[in-house]
Amino acid sequence: MYVNIYSYVNKYTLYISVMMSSNVKVECTDDKGRILVATKSLSAGQVIFQEEAYVFGSWHKFRCLVCDEAHDPDTCTRVEESFANLRISGDDCTRNSVGSGSAQKKSKYTYSEIEDALSEIEGIDELDRARTLLKCLRIYSTSEDEKDRLLSVFEELTTANLDKCMSCAAQIRENDMLAGIIPPGVADTLLGKLISGLNTNCHTLEDIGGSGLFLSACICEHSCVPNCNFSTNRTTLTLTAVRPIKEGESLTLDYGENYYRPTEERLIDLQDSYGFVCTCPACNGEVPDKSRAFECPKSSEHLAQKHTVFPPQWKCIGCGHQLAKEVQERYEQIEARHKEDPPESLEEVKNILEEKILKKEHYLLFDCLDAIAHQIASECVSAQDCIEQELELLWIAIIECIEATLPEFHFNKIIYYEQFAQIYVKLGDLDKAKEFFTKAYEMAERVVGKSELCPTTKDLESLAANPPKTVAELMRKYQNTSKEIEEQLKFEESLQS
Repeated sequence: MYVNIYSYVNKYTLYISVMMSSNVKVECTDDKGRILVATKSLSAGQVIFQEEAYVFGSWHKFRCLVCDEAHDPDTCTRVEESFANLRISGDDCTRNSVGSGSAQKKSKYTYSEIEDALSEIEGIDELDRARTLLKCLRIYSTSEDEKDRLLSVFEELTTANLDKCMSCAAQIRENDMLAGIIPPGVADTLLGKLISGLNTNCHTLEDIGGSGLFLSACICEHSCVPNCNFSTNRTTLTLTAVRPIKEGESLTLDYGENYYRPTEERLIDLQDSYGFVCTCPACNGEVPDKSRAFECPKSSEHLAQKHTVFPPQWKCIGCGHQLAKEVQERYEQIEARHKEDPPESLEEVKNILEEKILKKEHYLLFDCLDAIAHQIASECVSAQDCIEQELELLWIAIIECIEATLPEFHFNKIIYYEQFAQIYVKLGDLDKAKEFFTKAYEMAERVVGKSELCPTTKDLESLAANPPKTVAELMRKYQNTSKEIEEQLKFEESLQS
């Protein structure tokens, strides 16, 4: 049961499961605006709340923008009914006839044409964002009550890059095809604020592919070492504690996909995308930057940089050895050279490791190992096709990098454990497959939530208990196409015969 998402928004509104809303409250701060705060102690793995998306859109072209079914939106009656108040057709719209330059009155742009054109506007860029914006404009034009509710929602949302979004709004108004989707009374300032609010606050919808605006989850603060994680099941978001949270502690999420990037890159990306300078423990020097992994000349442990010290100092997190200035400069010059010309093969990675400057956990080497491992894995369908030892060693190295660099409990560990389990199915090592499906399931319990509330955890629990024994069975589990399954079955039958 969920709170009615169309109730008026105010500074203290929560749009979450009634049964779980007692876990958090909204507080207003002078420097950060609205934040979510725990009202009681929360344990690691505890589901804090669930909520439904206010608006959402899929980035898959085959999904209808209203009912999300796999059919053509141009033939869906619900699309026609939902967007009847937007001036997509009629006297206000014209289009050029195919093969002529003359404009034809009372013609109609299809919804597919509208959303395609909208997604090509710089600042919108993606189909899912175009669809969420169209839905917001539809809500605005439905009734006075709906309009007031929409305005109330976006009045409270954090926004970033407003100038760019205002320019985006002007491009829409100047576009002959798109001008008609702007309801009367919507100025560029409001349209830009809608675009900025969606760009800044939407969360990824994992299983259906797209994004949605969740009005409670978007209040969570950012941290590169967050205390919460979110997962989605269709248009429902679940927020889970990844470590114990104290009463009164603010809830944090990692806004970006920068889990294996150096601090400088994370700071720049967050500033560009969200308009703030991150001061979380990973960015202020409290937590060492393990993604820039240099080898200590004394202990072979990680050297980590303190970003709050100027000039920067490199100190071993194992033995405490600090690099002399001239040695530090040499290390950074070598890193800069490899950044300019990053490795692209295993041989190049091995040559760099022989220098004993960069460790394999360094993000430049990890990026290369990760790309090669995924390429090999995607090209092989069985142990006969795999270079078994090379592929396994690659993935062992990747898992070691992930476990050494990421926080103890992190969503992306689930992804890598699950992928490694699939590799072991392809290699025919079912004991190892079971081991890594189990690791993925146990991590999911901590960062996604228990099986009874979270489909992701439930699926992994099933895989851990009964892992696929063949590649064809693996394909069925992951809902690959029937053609791929048929080809794999024929391949396995040929081996048996």
